[in-house]
Amino acid sequence: MRALKLRRYSKRTIKSYVDWMYDLARYYMRATSELSRDELQAYLYHLAYERNLSAWLANHL
Repeated sequence: MRALKLRRYSKRTIKSYVDWMYDLARYYMRATSELSRDELQAYLYHLAYERNLSAWLANHL
């Protein structure tokens, strides 16, 4: 979170990123630091095609 603040991200953007990380951890039921690249890509696919999240947003998470 500190890196985002140093880059001058808005509080709302930081909150959104934190919320997505929390959702990712819940989706896999473990810490995000334990996830592989393939699991992250599968999660982005889940967001884009199963939850109908825009492709732009999925690419920026």
